Amino acid sequence: MGLKPVQIAAIVVVVIAVVAVCAFFVLKGDGDKDADYSTIDVSSSLAVYGNANGDALMNSYDIDIIQDIIDGKKSKSSYPLADANQDGKITDADIEIVKKLMKKEATEAWVICEDYDGNQTSVKVQSPLRNVVSMGTSINQILLNINAVEYTAGFFSLTYKNFEKALNDNSKFLGGSSGNAMAGWANFTQLASDLSDQGGIGAFISVTSIATKAVDESGRKDLTDANIPVLIFPATNAKQEVAAALAIGFLM
Repeated sequence: MGLKPVQIAAIVVVVIAVVAVCAFFVLKGDGDKDADYSTIDVSSSLAVYGNANGDALMNSYDIDIIQDIIDGKKSKSSYPLADANQDGKITDADIEIVKKLMKKEATEAWVICEDYDGNQTSVKVQSPLRNVVSMGTSINQILLNINAVEYTAGFFSLTYKNFEKALNDNSKFLGGSSGNAMAGWANFTQLASDLSDQGGIGAFISVTSIATKAVDESGRKDLTDANIPVLIFPATNAKQEVAAALAIGFLM
């Protein structure tokens, strides 16, 4: 089973304990369905398309906004996150995706993250997210904090053996380090092959500062050729780490 809203709320509380001041401002969203979000700034929100009002949740307010756009009562340009399936149109199909995401039913989801150069992009994944691979201590810690070990197939870099013990005990350590994933790349490609009959690797997850230097051109080509979604999150401060945890936790 995936993470339920109550579990995600509990997860956020754990992260808040680490980054209390920043997290307060990230999670205080009041669900105002009439707010204007004409600029996509997801540094303090759930960075998944379908989260129409740009707060930290996906709920009936978002469905109401999407329906209002369909009915001509609101402007699509004011709610750039409303296009849940990223087809350039706001239709009933977007509402159906939001409903499935809320119910943790199988569907596609589009995540706002970054490319290897730190530019904002969007990446399609299959939700609920399963069999992810983590690159870097920051993502390892997020997966542990949101209790997502059971959905983690493998990870690079083992920095804090005691803290990361649950990850090491329940998923495959691939080798490598935060600065060089390629040292464990053969293990990664073997893992991807082993999981091919289980839907493959759900996503390769890292942070911009790590992915840029740790995955070389051949590794990036492997990910592209294998159709493995690459989710790279900015995580230079506590606020961004909370946003990454929200997105990853919501999708699992």
